[in-house]
Parts: sequence; C-alpha cells; structure tokens
Amino acid sequence: MKNIFYFITALILIAGCANIEEEHDVDSTSTSTNSVVATSGTKFSSPRTASIDTKEIWRTGCYSNQNAEELEGNEIRDNSTNYFSFSFEDNTISAKVEKYSDDNCSVKYYSHNEFFTYSMIDSSRFTATSGSFVELTPQSNEAVDFFNKNTTCKYDEWELNVTKKCDNEILGLESQTVYCSYYYEENALYSTCDPDDYPTEDYTEFTRIY
Repeated sequence: MKNIFYFITALILIAGCANIEEEHDVDSTSTSTNSVVATSGTKFSSPRTASIDTKEIWRTGCYSNQNAEELEGNEIRDNSTNYFSFSFEDNTISAKVEKYSDDNCSVKYYSHNEFFTYSMIDSSRFTATSGSFVELTPQSNEAVDFFNKNTTCKYDEWELNVTKKCDNEILGLESQTVYCSYYYEENALYSTCDPDDYPTEDYTEFTRIY
C-alpha cells in the first residue's frame, strides 16, 4: 500500500524548510475521493454529481511507520502510528495524515493536510493535482517544540493546535499530478495512485467515516 505517498508530497517538515520523512513502504495507499456513479444498491455518492456542501471522508485503519528511521533527537519515533484520510467537497480533495506518538493511534502528535483538484476519467480512474500549499497542525507540546526549534516552514512561533499554511515554494515542492485507480467492494473503498500511470496493484482499503 505504498502508493499513498504519491498522493502526499510531504509528510513531515523539519530542519528549516523541509526534511521529508521517508515512509514509502508503509501500508496505506493513495486515495480516490471520487465515488463511483451511484447505482441501485450502492451507498456512495459521486463527485461528478456533487453539489455544494457535499462531503465524504474516507480513512485507513491505524498503521505504523514500519520502515521509518528514527530522527535525531528522537522527536519523531520509529514506532509512531498514523491514519491517512481524504475527503472530497465542492470538487476538491483534501488528503490528511494524522500522526500519533504511540503504537495504537491514541496520542496525537501532529497532522498534515494537503489539497488537490481532481478530474474523473471513468468509473474506476481519476487524476489528482496538488495545490500550492500544505497545512500543518502541531497537536502536542512535543511537536510545538520540535517545529519551533527547526523553524518548520520558516515559522518559529508555532502554537498547540494552531494550523499554519506552508507554501510549496518555501518547501521546494512542485505541483504534481498523480494517476489513481479505485473500486468498491461491499462497504469499503480501495484505491491506489502513481505519478506515471494508472496502477493496478497496491490498493489500500478505506472505510467511510462521514
């Protein structure tokens, strides 16, 4: 389920502008915020027919950073856990990583949110293009101290549970389009993304939480 990380261009920003934690083998794939066109018996709406105020949120189960290296100072632990979720609203995808400092996704550390525009290709494929900024929210005093010490996103006045925007230009990131495939099975959504072509493997399971 490594392809989720093609959908999130940065997972943690440290050391001034950005050091991006390598997590490309973590179990959790990319995301379709685009539900199949509703047919008889389905429970999912379609972004192609979404109207104002339409919103859906899909999330993975809690997963661990099995292959993430421990960073200097132990601020980011190699046993940290995460949820990955995405929502679509008014034709925009919001992709969010919620990071926790324990092993069962109960002690919040920080969250990372990124925004995409998307285009439906057909009932099983879509493209998603990243926007010009990401949002970071420290959700523990430890994260606040860590972000301030490293002037993350060139800010040195981070506060608990206060979200700040980080421009991609500052982070050295460029807008990227990824190619995503998806399908539904019972009450779950399965999706996967790749920067080069529509993938046919490494699907991640998502359940709807809103």
